[in-house]
Amino acid sequence: MRGISFTYNLLDKNNNFKKILKNVESCTISYLSLSTQKYTANLKMKDDATIDWLNDRIQVMCKIDNVSSPLGVYIITSPNQSKNETLIIREITMYSPIVLLERDKVQERYYLPIGTNITTEIERLLGTNPYVLEQGTFFTSSTKEYEIGTPKITIINDLLGSINYTSLYIDMGGIMKADKYVLPSDRVFNIEYKEGQGSLLHKEVMVGKDIFNVPNIFIRYTNNADITPPLVARYENYNIDSETSTANAPNNVSAEEVTDVADLQTLQDICKRDAYNASQIYSSLLFSTAINPLHGYMDCIHVAYGDIDNNYIETSWSIDCVVGGKMNHTCRRVVVV
Repeated sequence: MRGISFTYNLLDKNNNFKKILKNVESCTISYLSLSTQKYTANLKMKDDATIDWLNDRIQVMCKIDNVSSPLGVYIITSPNQSKNETLIIREITMYSPIVLLERDKVQERYYLPIGTNITTEIERLLGTNPYVLEQGTFFTSSTKEYEIGTPKITIINDLLGSINYTSLYIDMGGIMKADKYVLPSDRVFNIEYKEGQGSLLHKEVMVGKDIFNVPNIFIRYTNNADITPPLVARYENYNIDSETSTANAPNNVSAEEVTDVADLQTLQDICKRDAYNASQIYSSLLFSTAINPLHGYMDCIHVAYGDIDNNYIETSWSIDCVVGGKMNHTCRRVVVV
């Protein structure tokens, strides 16, 4: 039987350790890949007058069989309190440090001329936050402007999208990251759940399928005077094994303008990425396991259970941080489009 425990470390605003919190009563952690935050947590604890509610952070650690793994560093945002005659209880909503880039907004019109180095500009916007950004050489092909009050995370994710990177995410250790986008069909799974003795997989597995109104032809184009000549990329799902392809269903066209893109190859990659993302709803999987702290951002997971034997991309999960707690997963099947 696995030995499991949870520790809650109080950190200062620079992620320096202050102390272990001994007064936490419950904690639930949730991950949602399509949200800006990616990770959130809800924590209930007895009041502690030594906590700096405006600046301190809380790090959640999970120990399984004497191996400790981080479950995120969180910013305290809503320390609501209730009290009785002898005790004050705090119910806290916590967010990943990406919330700092939502709060930090540009204080004047933000202007990027043609030829701006995109990754260098992203690094400048990230400032002193700890980050790892996959390097690449990309330059803006048109001028870009953002209104006063635009959150820095909005600008960062817009620039990342223009070079076909993932949106900014944060790992369990509190490091902000972004990588070149790789189609899930081109990825190798990094986590596997199989039925059998010693398996972490619980018995209830639900498969869903929704193919209503899935496009099978994708067109992405520019309509910006700074990009001459205009760029057009087209991708068609003609896979005969796909129910929604042009080989098996009427044409369903998705045509969208891309306001800024580094070059035609990047536009083609974006077009193909959008085609894949539109088809991710083709098959979904909901299941639960014992708690596994080794999950990260958009993991590629292999699930083998009964007649299920496929790779999936994990889009959300949640953990109830108690001994014997479950980890609930929502995944989408990796589909070649």
